[in-house]
Amino acid sequence: MKNLILACVAAVVLTMSACGGGAPLAPGGSGTAGAAGTSGGAGAGGAAGACTNTPSCGGEVVGTWTVSASCIGSGTTSAGIDDCPAATGRTIGYKIGGTFAFAADLTYVATTTLVGTVILDYPTSCLTASGTTCVALSSNLMTAIGGMFSSASCATMAPNCHCTFVLSGTPKTETGTYSTSGGVLSELTDGETSADESTYCVKGNTLTLSPSMMDPDTVGTITLTKP
Repeated sequence: MKNLILACVAAVVLTMSACGGGAPLAPGGSGTAGAAGTSGGAGAGGAAGACTNTPSCGGEVVGTWTVSASCIGSGTTSAGIDDCPAATGRTIGYKIGGTFAFAADLTYVATTTLVGTVILDYPTSCLTASGTTCVALSSNLMTAIGGMFSSASCATMAPNCHCTFVLSGTPKTETGTYSTSGGVLSELTDGETSADESTYCVKGNTLTLSPSMMDPDTVGTITLTKP
């Protein structure tokens, strides 16, 4: 369940501005997912800072689980752009929906949707150094963004170029392998070299995940249920 939203945003900006590398941002805000379906649903987001981690207790994860609620938050954090360390990012109204199927052979399939807004504040001094402007960046973003975003725009809000990216909510499916040990769920997505780790707890037909192990600034819980 690695969250690469800001990494994708940073990559877009880097393409336009020729700055350095990017890094992931943990999602902000919270949401309650809708009724179970092929990929689940997502509900209204909330304020970051209201989320808490759920204590791990381990348990059996085999089965198909549907997201019923999520609250994952972080405040404004570094965008992780090497050549522009003052750039910051955050998310607003982040919502996740979907299903996660963990098989007995230790493989998994996850189909998820992400909804919300990603904000990137990029110092205009970095743009000037790379020979571009906030206006130029805004005009090129829509042709550069991928299917993860439905819109993108930038405006000068001194001293930053303030960019807004709206997540499209397009379902995404990933496959991989998983393992559990000591209340930690590790998921290795096909094609990746490092696993995402979350503390987890199974009680009856409810599974809770706290992905804070992926980023110490992340706080929150994803709640899933199965029949």
